[in-house]
This record gives sequence, C-alpha cells and structure tokens, in this order.
Amino acid sequence: YARGLASGTRTPGRDDAESWPLVLDHTVQGQPMVESASVALGLRLTRPWLWDRLEPGVRDRTEQWLRGALRHLPSGNNWYLFPYTVAGFLESVGRGDAETARARERALELLEGWYRGDGWYADGDGRAFDHYNGWALHLYPVLDAHLAGDGQASALHGARLREHLESFSLMFGGDGAPLYFG
Repeated sequence: YARGLASGTRTPGRDDAESWPLVLDHTVQGQPMVESASVALGLRLTRPWLWDRLEPGVRDRTEQWLRGALRHLPSGNNWYLFPYTVAGFLESVGRGDAETARARERALELLEGWYRGDGWYADGDGRAFDHYNGWALHLYPVLDAHLAGDGQASALHGARLREHLESFSLMFGGDGAPLYFG
C-alpha cells in the first residue's frame, strides 16, 4: 500500500499505469472523488501501520491528491460525504484547516437538511431514497464520530442509524431478495 501511495501520487493525472487520476468535479471525472474517501478512510483506520510510516514527501503528495475532493464539486447527494471523510482523515493527522472545516460543515448541513425522520435520509434534495441510506448516509457520519471520539455526534448519528435499521429489514422479501426502490 505504501508503494502504491508513493507511485500513484508521484504524477497524478498523467496517463500511465502508475499515476492516479486527478480528483475533479463529478461532471468531469467523478469516480476518483468516490475513491478518495476510501483511501482516506483506509489511511485513518491503519494510521499506525501505514500513514505514520510513510516518508514525509509521500504524505504531502497524498494530502495534495486527497485535497482534490475538497476543492471540486461533488454530486448533489451522498457524494458530499466523500470530501467529509477526506477532511476527517486530514484533521485526524494534524492537517486540518479552514478548507477541511468547510467541507465537514457543508456535508453535515446538507445531511441535516436531507433527514426525513425515522432514520431515513433523502439522497439529496427532494424525495430520492435508495440503498445509500444504509451505506453512505449513515456509515460515514457514524464511523467518523466513532473514530474521532465525538460522543455527541455518535449519539445523534447512532440513534438515527438504529432507527433506520429497525425499518430497513422491511425492505427485503421473505426470501431475502431486496425490494427495488430508489
């Protein structure tokens, strides 16, 4: 993983087998923003074994690549939790600033506006409900609160997740197949 971080961030955006794609607006090349959250979360969960052992230059380049998620426009839905997750990681390793704070505040503000009660969020403005309720919309805030040791956020998001799980089982047939919705 350390070699992958070193290689991928050496020349991001270059068209070769080693370089990672740039994190850009969702309308240009969206998928790297999705992946940035997974990279950040993986680094946060494995910090003592990976991040803390990286060479300083690799850490700096990785931070710069991840910051693409903070500087570009996500899709107007659960995608705002990708920069939120990146910002949470950067703050956890002492690299937080006004940019990370804005990304986190914006995501939580949107998330609160999307909350519809009984543990359910709309996935963006309007009435878009889908399986991302159980995935991104609950997972990222609950996991972030847990990793940050934020009891207040854990209580809020944990209670909403518990409510969601109570009704989520109703979204499956007796044979275990999902009911299609969204």
